[in-house]
Amino acid sequence: MYHLYKFSAGPHDMQLSQTNFIVTSYTGKKEISCMVSGYPPPTVKWMKGNIVLTSTPLNNQFKNGQKLVLDLKQLTIADEGQYKCFASNTVGQILHSVSGILNIQVPSQPSIINITSSPCNSNLLITWKPHVLGVGIKHRFRIVGTLNSSNYRDSFTTPNNVSIRSNVTDLQSSTSYIIKIEPCLATLSTCFSHYATTTLATTGGLPGPVSKPSLNMTYDGSCNVSWSTVMNPEYISDYKLVISSTKAIVSSYYKDDVKMNEMLLPSHITSYVLPKKFNRKYNVSIRARTCAGLGAESMAVGKCATDTNAPSNIQAPSTRGERNSSGILEFSIHVPDETNGPISCYFIIVQVNKTSNTRPDFNYALMSKLNKSEIEDEYIAIALNRTSVGQNRLKISLILGDQIKTRCDISGNNNSGEGYSSKNTLVAYNKRLSLSESYRIFLVTSTPTRESVSFGTSEGLLIGKPFTGD
Repeated sequence: MYHLYKFSAGPHDMQLSQTNFIVTSYTGKKEISCMVSGYPPPTVKWMKGNIVLTSTPLNNQFKNGQKLVLDLKQLTIADEGQYKCFASNTVGQILHSVSGILNIQVPSQPSIINITSSPCNSNLLITWKPHVLGVGIKHRFRIVGTLNSSNYRDSFTTPNNVSIRSNVTDLQSSTSYIIKIEPCLATLSTCFSHYATTTLATTGGLPGPVSKPSLNMTYDGSCNVSWSTVMNPEYISDYKLVISSTKAIVSSYYKDDVKMNEMLLPSHITSYVLPKKFNRKYNVSIRARTCAGLGAESMAVGKCATDTNAPSNIQAPSTRGERNSSGILEFSIHVPDETNGPISCYFIIVQVNKTSNTRPDFNYALMSKLNKSEIEDEYIAIALNRTSVGQNRLKISLILGDQIKTRCDISGNNNSGEGYSSKNTLVAYNKRLSLSESYRIFLVTSTPTRESVSFGTSEGLLIGKPFTGD
């Protein structure tokens, strides 16, 4: 049954069977009639826009009494638009006309079925379907960079099948793109943007920079580097780390050194604690690798410098002779390496008649007791400022038993001046050696740290009792 919409103008009337028609899955016959009455009999015609429609096998027009029927068959998106039934006649010398408007919509969207990216190149293979009623109708395929909307590519295709495969090549690797597909007619201005479909895709190929690269201190004073990636982890074979470091605190007597180390970590690892080395300041860069090669370098953001510490190796004092009859012994010490941090003081510790070969732990508490002479038969004999040794000296000759007082500030703050009022100053007295006693002497170093002082100890040099000949 038709719903009649009447229009009157002058001596004739118009009845339009339908003013709106939304095509869904319709593919069969649809008749829209326009009935006009008047005298003289009006001329009636169907128009789409400003174009008079002519009969075709798919869009047939025919007269049925006073009706002009528009017979629409197999509507496609090309048939969408505004149709007009136009009637006119002349009464006397006056032209009378009337029109009825029919709006036809063919709503649907293209659909993207699958997007495939390759880890070894930056191509995208997109499988998609056109507008449901758009086979044979031109479609625009647009790919747009998410970071630069003016950087886009357009291609046009007229699908003759329900499934289309579009291979887009030479894109930027590891980059996100917006894929937009929309049906069009003859020109760009006739694209149906309201029927467009969009989705997001990311290319493979050379991996982009890792995201959120950071460098931080751990609870135990080590350095941890971490990162994440925006790329599919399955594409990544490994990560390449370039670790460079310099001395965190450089001694006044040694040049700084730069150390470089490269390492590869498997793709499932995105955090790594650097092997702990004292007195190092680090910079780390990270690059992801795929079958296409290494991606862009990312520098870890943050600062990490490990604390200073006592030297890793301290040689025991050495001597070529024996103490003389006056209780004097000439000996020498090797200047320890300061890679772990600048040394503030060298101490010569003397133990009297100690039989144990165990190396004592000369920590802050023990050194304080020795400074206060609280331990029997053990004392600080020599306190030597690091500043007094100077540069480029591998060995220092010293005298044991000369009865001279020396002192040194283990914090290193007052060692360049004359005043020794610091609570960190340790005082030494070089007692005369007895010819009837045995001694064990140690070289002890002090290295200031962030919170305290680290003491290092050599093995002990045994000075036995002189042979009497009895």
